[in-house]
Amino acid sequence: MIARLLLLLVLPGLAQAAPAGLSGELIGSASPTGIAVSDDERLIAVSHRSDGGLSVFDRTSFLDGPLSPEVCDSARDVVFASSAASSHRFYVACDAGEVYRVDADTSTLPATLTVRGPFLVGTDESEVVDLSHAAGDTVVHAIAQEDGFFTPSRIALSDDSVLMNLTTVVSLTATGGDIGEAGSPWIVGLSSNQLGWISRQGEAYAVTVPSLLFDKVSDIAVSNAAAQVIVADETAGALFSMLASDTPTPAIEFGAGLVDEPTVVRWGGTLAAPLLWVGETGGRISVLDLGGSFVTGFDLDGVNPAGIALAPEVDGDAYIAGADSHVHLATDRPFVSELDVDEDAIAPGEEFTLTFTANMDGDWDLRAGGDLEVDSGRSLGSGTLVADEAQALTLSADDLPDEGDNRLMLFVDAGEVGNDSIVVNLDGPPGDVTGIGAEAADERLDLSWTAPDAPDLATYRVYLSEAAFTSDDLPSYSVTVDDVAVGYPREVSAGAALEQHSLSVDGLTNGTTYFLAIRAIDEGGQLGPLSDLVSGTPAQTCGAAECAGEPTGCNSCGASVAAATPGAALLLIGLLGFLIKRR
Repeated sequence: MIARLLLLLVLPGLAQAAPAGLSGELIGSASPTGIAVSDDERLIAVSHRSDGGLSVFDRTSFLDGPLSPEVCDSARDVVFASSAASSHRFYVACDAGEVYRVDADTSTLPATLTVRGPFLVGTDESEVVDLSHAAGDTVVHAIAQEDGFFTPSRIALSDDSVLMNLTTVVSLTATGGDIGEAGSPWIVGLSSNQLGWISRQGEAYAVTVPSLLFDKVSDIAVSNAAAQVIVADETAGALFSMLASDTPTPAIEFGAGLVDEPTVVRWGGTLAAPLLWVGETGGRISVLDLGGSFVTGFDLDGVNPAGIALAPEVDGDAYIAGADSHVHLATDRPFVSELDVDEDAIAPGEEFTLTFTANMDGDWDLRAGGDLEVDSGRSLGSGTLVADEAQALTLSADDLPDEGDNRLMLFVDAGEVGNDSIVVNLDGPPGDVTGIGAEAADERLDLSWTAPDAPDLATYRVYLSEAAFTSDDLPSYSVTVDDVAVGYPREVSAGAALEQHSLSVDGLTNGTTYFLAIRAIDEGGQLGPLSDLVSGTPAQTCGAAECAGEPTGCNSCGASVAAATPGAALLLIGLLGFLIKRR
């Protein structure tokens, strides 16, 4: 490992995977405590002390704002940990010893989040202060502390079972830490301003506390590629380096070019050229190479960084959670800062205008029916974009493929590709009401129909008349039900698309033929076409015994029931007497 470190220190001309500067901001929630990014950079999760504990940004729809699953009232940390069961999964550390799992279904735009848990780590009096996960691990590592003690535990990715290592309870509290690839040490900062050096082999943890004392351990970063552990000492205003080995080694001061005290450290870059990202008080981000030399830096305008998450790919994107509740993006991708539509809903045949702006010059392409792949879906327009200048594009309803919501993806190519999206609603009128029928009953008609295939049905309008009618001469009609006048056309609440519906049309006169039709109305007030006209004639109905002359029977029957004569009744009585004699 030492030989590898020396080799990396002397390799000349290593490409540095650091972006040129900050490109944009995402508005999140107050009091951020941690940040994590998925392997494909699709999702960025921020834990915080309020508003449900977690905000998740989807790169397909940054301008929509964060997804906000209800996880817990106050979260302490978040870590990304994919598994065979879920390629997009975050674990969130909360108070009361609880850890929650958030799975993301990225087949939808934006992603759909599902919260699982809680999983108890420690007791309900514990505080989970740190979660760690590294490539190759089959578990998430958790630190729970209570009454001045901390216990390392692990949560299995396969079934979320929790294994507490009670044999390694340490009589100090932890302040957070970091872990290298599977098999490398897990290093945590302690309240004594020492380090907890946790070696992990199989399911066993072994904790060593080196005698080395720092002024204040504010953060720790472990890298197998760099073969180093970096300790940020905020009070000393310095970084210290140790070898990432199973046993602690002496610490030496590391780095140059820091402006203020280091509070956050993370390793990134590439395998060949690791880079250390350092967040400093006063809102400064410094990027150092493997030897500690200054590579580049960014100014957050006085905003203190609360956490840094680095893209696992070689493009070097960084996501910085700031104390201002914003996520600051350091990336060479164009950032789409504006994407608006001039109409809330687009009617068939109507034109609408999209306006968009990005922070870099580049070539743009607007597409419908696609995803994050640049060539997916159908192009609705393309051209050249000038940095920070608004571009307008006029489209028509015919450009939108679906009734209802259509997500349009904007790609901007400036060597690297940035993107965002917007939902445009095509609000055409509802379709035909189908399957309409009317069944006759006593002083009523039972009307039935099937809803059209429309996503925004609001009501149905039912028409009633004693004469046939068309959509050009729609009738008004009134009946009396229980001494109350009921007017037609009559509004009936709608359900979901393609549902079966029925309505009892009461207060009618037996023997009179009535005509009925229905049309659907959507939430925007648009009328669908009039259904087929149906007719029916209410009639009194009764059973066979009633029609045979029972005292509680009726004097007349509907056409669906044949009338019984007195002679038939006498014949029936005679037959019954014959059967009794036979017995």
